[in-house]
Amino acid sequence: MNGWDLKRREAETRPLLNTMRRMLQASRESPISPLLLRLILAQNPAPLPRAIWEWARDNVRYHREDPHVVASLPELINAPVGDCNDYAVAMAALGMAGQYPARFALGYDSRRVPVHVWTQLWDGSRWVDVDPTPGAPPPGEGSPVDVPGASVVGF
Repeated sequence: MNGWDLKRREAETRPLLNTMRRMLQASRESPISPLLLRLILAQNPAPLPRAIWEWARDNVRYHREDPHVVASLPELINAPVGDCNDYAVAMAALGMAGQYPARFALGYDSRRVPVHVWTQLWDGSRWVDVDPTPGAPPPGEGSPVDVPGASVVGF
């Protein structure tokens, strides 16, 4: 992918990403993020990416909604229903509460339309996909994007 293509894709998704970044900041400023992370890790001995993935998979019901509606982690806890945008914010907030650098990854279809967003956490050697949406593989066990012709760009 050339530099122009990357800049164009980022420009097209900037409104959604800006909303997600605001919700991530609100989540990080909330005392709920580190408290929830401690609770999750106390109940699940798995490594952090897997533990938060399992928490979201088991406690938040997936429901597709308007892509520009994004919940912060406290909002998601209060109404545990969300789509990939909401999951991405929650996974990033929890990962960052556990000192993991985080970024959002977007998958594009062959027509260059964004079709999915999820979180990647840096484990010290590589970016690990953390996507609890239905059908996505556990962290480190494959890419969440199964759309033919899809590409992934992290922001």
